[in-house]
Amino acid sequence: MTDQNLAAPKRRFRRKGASEYLLERWGLSYTERTLAKIAGTGGGPRMEYAGRFPLYPQDSLDEWAAAKFAPAVNSTAERRAQQAQARGLLPADAGGPTGFRAGAMVSSPAAISHPHRRSRGVA
Repeated sequence: MTDQNLAAPKRRFRRKGASEYLLERWGLSYTERTLAKIAGTGGGPRMEYAGRFPLYPQDSLDEWAAAKFAPAVNSTAERRAQQAQARGLLPADAGGPTGFRAGAMVSSPAAISHPHRRSRGVA
């Protein structure tokens, strides 16, 4: 008998239980269908299979849920600056502890291209 067999078993959830756990523990509302969809497309919590049934280990759900949360901010301007830095639109040394410089334009709406809109060709 190995040490692995003597350890307490991991808690695992079927999709319904995983959905309930994420809502109760983390306040994240992901339905069973959403978990099924992201299981197929990727980006969801790690799963293990017992035969044909996907099981979500509790530690995997906790790790995935924790990664969903962004760092705490004091203002929406600070949040926008963090997002801009993450996208490479604002240099990390743009000023201040958050990288936000008062009066600095992160980007103008005209400069942002949308994949489903045609350019109007303004000259």
